[in-house]
Amino acid sequence: MSGHHLKKLRMANGLSQTYVAKELHIDRAKVSRWENDIILPSDEELKALSKLYSVDIKTLKSRLNKMDIETSLEDSESLIAEKLDELHLSVSNKLNAAIANQKESIRQQGEQTSNFENLLVYQDLFDIVRVFSSSEEYSDCNIDTIDERLK
Repeated sequence: MSGHHLKKLRMANGLSQTYVAKELHIDRAKVSRWENDIILPSDEELKALSKLYSVDIKTLKSRLNKMDIETSLEDSESLIAEKLDELHLSVSNKLNAAIANQKESIRQQGEQTSNFENLLVYQDLFDIVRVFSSSEEYSDCNIDTIDERLK
């Protein structure tokens, strides 16, 4: 049931919740609970409301059910939109994290490549020093003197 529709009918007839409650011999809070979709009016209460608001009972029930369907659809659409937004945010966050991880991996690979290239250069220098130091002509050489002789 749509309490909003019941409230519109009451207000269209210029009636207060207190007046409706007195006419139906119920508590005013019950009318408020109907209009706020907390509880539903019974069939007997719907008949009394249809008379009070000068609306056919079938029309009243039909409009209230139609309002329920429309409200349900709106609620479903809102829920779907909310879930899509959450999914979009989640996917975006995961993508950004994956991109950041990939960038870090590439940076580390670059450092490793640079370190590996440096190791190769040092290995070559070590080999040169070993060769020179094993030669009698260059036995007194160290890395600094070899560097000077190569220039």
